[in-house]
Amino acid sequence: MRAASSAGAWLFVSFLWAFAGGCRTGLESINIFNAEDGSVASRDASGTENWRDSAIAQDGQVSQDGAMSDVSSRACPAELLAGSVAHYHFDDDPSVAAELRDALGAHPGSIVGGNITRIEGPTGCGTAWLFNGDSYVVLPASPDWQQREGSVDFWYRPTDQMNEGNVGILSRDAGGTGRPGHTQINQNTREQILLRIQSAGSETNIISPMSYTPGTWIHIGINYGPPSAEFYIDGTLVDTGIAEGLDGNENPWVIGAGSYMSNEGQATPVTDFLVGGAIDELRMSAQRRDFTR
Repeated sequence: MRAASSAGAWLFVSFLWAFAGGCRTGLESINIFNAEDGSVASRDASGTENWRDSAIAQDGQVSQDGAMSDVSSRACPAELLAGSVAHYHFDDDPSVAAELRDALGAHPGSIVGGNITRIEGPTGCGTAWLFNGDSYVVLPASPDWQQREGSVDFWYRPTDQMNEGNVGILSRDAGGTGRPGHTQINQNTREQILLRIQSAGSETNIISPMSYTPGTWIHIGINYGPPSAEFYIDGTLVDTGIAEGLDGNENPWVIGAGSYMSNEGQATPVTDFLVGGAIDELRMSAQRRDFTR
């Protein structure tokens, strides 16, 4: 009886060790529940998340206090939410990558210039891209961008822009035209974030009522289309605006610069390069999101 009891105890301890090991590695294969639509996205049946988790360790990226980061799924949205048309992790090394990879596979971005570096992103988001001026990314024009309603969201690390001009974060615009749906998100010299959406007869211009500390990650979420535009920062509604969709806009997206002086249908010429600001986890969706969660 004593021997049987010992064997049983050993089996129980072994089970606990196996369970603990499963918990430890579970972040690499976790299923993420999306409360918005009830879907569940696998965090890696195919090994993708394992590859993302190793991105920091392979090139020695560390946190500000020098400790290796715990790369989990806590801060990032699930990849395959219903209505997503593109999702960019910024986990590739821009010094060697030929493009910005779309996790959904349909809309890779072209890197223009070489002054972009890879840094640690928000907690749990792998790596991000730091834009250092004279470089940007173009997401080519596509019918998938021409949505009557939808959303855009991403993480942004503000740059110190005191005594400098405005910088372009994300832009889908053109000069000398009143076509609806032209959009841009900028940062001004007071470290405030600006959103502009244009319609045929008016436009929305929203400026955050506060500035944001350079070097600190914030989450920006934008809903567009009926009943109104909504501009969120860190889950708080900044303001609302016109109900214009982006379906009248045939321009490409520009990441890391402003395209408001570009020719209609093109990404160039660009201006207001993002200098010292970083971007991560950019998601384009064909449906509105609840950014208060």
